[in-house]
Amino acid sequence: MVDHHTTMAEQEAARETRRKQRDERSGLLSVWKEEEQAQRERNESRRKAYQEELQLWKDERDQAMMEKRRPHWGKPKRGKLEPPVAKPVGISGVAEEEGENVVDKEDDDDDDQSDDGCKSAIAMEFDKH
Repeated sequence: MVDHHTTMAEQEAARETRRKQRDERSGLLSVWKEEEQAQRERNESRRKAYQEELQLWKDERDQAMMEKRRPHWGKPKRGKLEPPVAKPVGISGVAEEEGENVVDKEDDDDDDQSDDGCKSAIAMEFDKH
């Protein structure tokens, strides 16, 4: 009976933490959606301005071809568009709480030596010469 009450309490606590994380994530996503929409609108306005400028250039080019001369100005360049805003991946600290494996960089530094500190056979042969 006591085990049942403790497991129910643990499940309720886990449910509450998931609800808080879901609320936090939904807040982050709503901010991201607004930023993403603003970025798309800025890129769309840049594309429209480029298309208008390109149409003016094409008219000038066609006129110059009819008059058998060169256009007065070069073809316009669109330029780079803004990159998309990075979508929030997750909430920090969740991976550590769930017990996922986290790799430390310090453990991967000693690849040329084994765990007991001995040199490899190839390194020993190289030292002899």
